[in-house]
Amino acid sequence: MKHRNYLSNSEKLKIILDRMYGFDKQTKSTVKKVSQSYNEIFNEHIFLIEYRVMMNKQKNEDASGEDMGNEAEAENLLQYINSLVE
Repeated sequence: MKHRNYLSNSEKLKIILDRMYGFDKQTKSTVKKVSQSYNEIFNEHIFLIEYRVMMNKQKNEDASGEDMGNEAEAENLLQYINSLVE
């Protein structure tokens, strides 16, 4: 039986956010759900998440932290992550 790698949904989200905001694998980051609510007017579930990135002093001086903001890249990354666990 082939061993499958398992990534939780929060781990997948963390990888996507790291990539979108230009942080590398050596940077420690976390994602957690802060709150959840429901908007009855618009029939929407609302989740507030917190994304934190811990950087060492040297990286903090060098990092631009620019928002890559590329939805196509994020979608490609999500497909790649999903392919890792298939």
